[in-house]
This record gives sequence, C-alpha cells and structure tokens, in this order.
Amino acid sequence: MWRGSQLLLLLALCLAGCAHGPDRWVHHLELRRNRALSDKEITSGLATRARSWWPFAARPEYVPSDLEVDRRRIERLYAERGYFEARVDPPEVKVGKNGAVDITLDIEEGEPTRVHDLRLQGLPWISDRAMKRLRAKLDIKAGERVDYRRWDEAQRTLTTFLREHGYAYAKVSAAIWVVRAQRQAELVLTARPGPLVSLHGLAISGAGPIPERLIVLQRPWRTGELYRPDGLSLLARRLNAMGVFSMVSVSLAQPPQPDPEVQVRLATGRLRRLRLGGGVGVERRRQEVRLHAEWSHRNFLGGLRTLRFDVKPAWVVVPAVWDAQRNGPAVTAVAELLQPFLFNTLFSGSVLAGYDLDVKEGYRYHGPRTRLLVERPAWGDLLRFGLSWNLQYLRFFDINSAVFNPATTPLGFGFRDNYRLAWLEQSAILDWRDQPLDARRGVYLETRLEEGLVEVGGDFRYLKITPDLRGYLPLGGRLTLAARAMLGWLKPLGGQESAVTRRYALGGPTSHRGFSYGRLSPQAPDPITGERIPLGGCGAVLFSVEARLRMFQLFGYWLNLVPFFDAGDVTPQLQDLDLRALHLAVGGSLAYETPIGALRTGVGVRLNRLDPIGPGGLPNPDPGERVAFHLTLGAAF
Repeated sequence: MWRGSQLLLLLALCLAGCAHGPDRWVHHLELRRNRALSDKEITSGLATRARSWWPFAARPEYVPSDLEVDRRRIERLYAERGYFEARVDPPEVKVGKNGAVDITLDIEEGEPTRVHDLRLQGLPWISDRAMKRLRAKLDIKAGERVDYRRWDEAQRTLTTFLREHGYAYAKVSAAIWVVRAQRQAELVLTARPGPLVSLHGLAISGAGPIPERLIVLQRPWRTGELYRPDGLSLLARRLNAMGVFSMVSVSLAQPPQPDPEVQVRLATGRLRRLRLGGGVGVERRRQEVRLHAEWSHRNFLGGLRTLRFDVKPAWVVVPAVWDAQRNGPAVTAVAELLQPFLFNTLFSGSVLAGYDLDVKEGYRYHGPRTRLLVERPAWGDLLRFGLSWNLQYLRFFDINSAVFNPATTPLGFGFRDNYRLAWLEQSAILDWRDQPLDARRGVYLETRLEEGLVEVGGDFRYLKITPDLRGYLPLGGRLTLAARAMLGWLKPLGGQESAVTRRYALGGPTSHRGFSYGRLSPQAPDPITGERIPLGGCGAVLFSVEARLRMFQLFGYWLNLVPFFDAGDVTPQLQDLDLRALHLAVGGSLAYETPIGALRTGVGVRLNRLDPIGPGGLPNPDPGERVAFHLTLGAAF
C-alpha cells in the first residue's frame, strides 16, 4: 500500500515534469470565420498545436516560423477544396502568464470555384452505354464545388475501369483548367490504354525445391484469357497460402505488350519448423497448465506434401486447484499428412491420426481418432467445400454415474463402453472478410452438416447441422460493429440417445460470455457435492453483437475497448428453445492487438434467468452465478 509521503513525492514529480517545458508554449489556438472547413479538418495538418486537455500533457513549443508556414498550409488546403481566393490574416498572438500563448487566426474563405465540365479523352473504343456507366462511377457533376480529392479518386477509378476491361498497362493523366474570374473549372482525364492484354504462361524464378508444375497449377486463368487485375492478386494469395515461400512477387512483363508473360519471383522459406510453447488456462470450473510442441515438414518427400506432428500435454484440475474434485493428465496428440493438388487439381486431401485424453466434469475419457478429408476452393477462393470421414474410439472411466443416469437426466446416459463414433461431414465456408484475424469488414458464413452412421463404422445414428453467420461493418476509422448468429441442431435417429461428445455446450470467451467455458448447457446436480455438471444439449442458438473501438496505441499496437451483448441457450431438444427467453448478458473486454492476434480479457454479466428453474420447468444452468471472467488470445468471432 502507498504511504502518504510516497504519494506526495509522486505528485511532486508529476508536477515538476509538467512545469518543465519551453519558455513560450501554445495554450490555445482559435480559428475564426471558417465555415466550409471544420476546425479539426484544418488543425490536423498544422505544425502549431494547442496543448491537450490532459493535465499531464506536454506543453507544445510556440515557434513563430512554424506559424507562418501554417498560414500557407491553410491556404493550400482551401485551394484543394476549391477556395482559390482563401487567405489567412496575420495571426493575433497574446502572451500570458508562464509563457502561455493564445493564437487567433482569421480566415477569409472567399467564394468556391465550381465544376463546369468533365471531359474524357483517349476512349474512342467505348460505347455510349459504357460511357454512361463510367460517368456514373466517376460521379463528378457540373456545378459541384471543386475538390482535388474527388478528382484524384476519379483518376484512379478510370484507371481501374480500363484494367478491368483488359488494358493491363493503362495509365490516366489529369489536367485541371481553372478560369478564376468566372470561378469555373474544367477537368480533363486523358487515358492511355495501351494494348489489350491476354494472359499466357508464367516466368518462374526462385522456386527452389518446389515443382514448377504446382506453381503453374495455381494460375486462376486459362491460356489466352483476357487480363483481369484480380487474377494476378489471386495467384499471389494462393502462392502465399502454400506456406513455403518467404517472398512472393507477381507482375506483368515490361514493356507493354499484348501477350506478356506473368513474372513470378519467389524466395523459399524454411520447410522444416519446430514450435514450442506453453500456457495456463483459468476458467471458473476448469484450470490447467499446458505445453505445446509442433513439428512440420512442408515438402515431405516432394510434391509439397506437409507432414505435421502436434502434441499438447496438460494437467487439468476441475473445478479449481483449491477444490480439486477431479484432476489428472490430458493430452491431444495429432499426426497429419496433407497432400495438396490431388491428381493435378485444386483438390487437397489429408489423413489425420490422433489420440485424446481429457478430464471433464462428470467423467474422463481416452482413445484414438482418425479423419480422411478432401477440400476444394471455389469462386476465387472465397468459397471452400469439404468432405470428411471421421472415426473416434473412446473408453470412459471415472464416470459420475449419479449424474449421468438415464432415469434422472433429460438426455439419457449417452455413453457406450466401448464408444465408437463414426460420421460423415460436409462443410461449406464463405469467407468474404478483409482479414481472418481482427476482421473489420465483410461476411463469414460457415455451414456444417454431420451424419453419424453405422454403415461407416459407428454405433450412433444422428444428424447434426450447424450454420454460423458473422458480419463486420466499419463505422469510421476506429470503430467496427461485429455481429454473429449461430444455430445448432442434433437429431438422434432410430430411437437412440445422442452421442455425449457431439452435443452442444456454449459459454466462454468465444461463445456466450455470460458463462464460463461450456457451462451454458443442461446440467444435473451431483448428489454428493452439489456441483452442477453440464450434460450438453441437442439444440443451441447464439446471437452476439459487439463494438470494437480502437482507443490508442501502446508500444505500436492498438488497445481496443469492446462492449458486447450476448443472447443464447442450449436445451435438451431443439424444440425446447424459446427465443423469447434466451440467456442475456452484457459486458466488455480490453483487447490488445498483437501480430499473432488480440490478447483479450473481459467480464460478462448475466441479466436474467438466475433462478434455479427456468421457462418450461427446465432447470437454469448455474443459477445465481451472475458474473463470468475471460482471458484468451484472438477475437471472440
């Protein structure tokens, strides 16, 4: 605890630091008679700045020469906005106590210059209909105020228009003719389209041990196809996604020509990688210490095959170290062989073998699993389709039979010993986000369809469907609105019980944040300890909305404030869901952006359904537990 003398010393140091500064400093900067442009728009580009409202902020030095330059800056800014007659009067400077300087700038804006005409030159090949669409895209109309920013954008729009029509080397120059006496301006955009380009082969350099045929296979165009600018960028993305190149450069050969080679310059990165790590997981009902080791070979036996070994050992305590009702080792071990470009196509396949040992509330299990997966991208790699066969064999032990009792729980026992589960899964993923980590714009839609079948090796028959929709909308430069909607339906077939490891459970930092991990679920009380054990459910729904506000940068990375609202439920059957009585929670997180994702900590507060019995007479999960804390790496969704 701080003592009084220490606090006084700290305050004195702060005041001393604030007192030290230039002899004359800018206390206040006032702009007068500016109507067309706001104070913020004008002062953001000036060297002369007034002192911040923050009491410990540094005192900005008053430099008369900077102020004279700033007068010219303001006049240039007004000229860029079409006010060619704008003038800034000599400043009024008043020096007060302690060298504080108050500055007043009077601005004579004058009348704006307006657009008289927009002329497009160098486009004799374009039809009248296409010209009409182009002018609509340029969106510059006679009579509007001159704005050089709009004209720069028009120049870029015309360049993009030409390149989208196959003129890969197109350039556009802009000239502005101003008649100041009449306050009118004419904009002339002159296009130099160059040759109409069709794409053919690749000139590849720096591929190293990677077969060139696999690089050519990434080409998203056919020989002789008309140039499209997104074709080259898609090729670059695909080459980067191969994960073996430290540098990728894709460009057209020079000088301009109608059938150029596409030059692909590459640098091969490390093909063998070893990653080691560890961490601590702390949830209200589960705590663990874990390690992580991963070794991968990106070109195993050639052909760009990837061989990967991943081991995650841990020691798990449930629910807490100071109340260890269950504890023991856990491990997830995986060996995977990935073969891209099956039969010289864009299909990729993988074979996975794994082993799991885990500690759950109410039981423990261990056993092997395997998976065969085939995937293919489509629609410019925005879509990805997958088909897999999965087999899992588990042995359960240390089962709390008083909780998982078919006579007392709404879902039944859900175990078979031995427990053999086999299913087919089809997936479709549409990823239209600007970036997978910390998305700020776009849409993500994932749908998974799962069929448990005896015919493919399992003991359970069921159908499981899980669509998940996410959207991201930027609101200004620092604020992003993100929303998510997820539905889950698990239907046992043939009068069977649902498989316990395939049921839904929500809660945690990437789910419903009003609950700890996996706690939003049908629960049954342990008759000895009184603890509520989650059983999982066959119906689930989740809605989440959050606002991601970038507040300020700390050591070069953004610190975000993220208020959120979550609504959801998990029920024994889908028909038990009541959208009018979902579990509601509000809260907030602090997220610190890093190169590997956002380090996020937050708290969620439940708003309703805290009583033991909920709607329909079903028990509420975790009654009375209003607050949940979370710490994780990465965004919630």
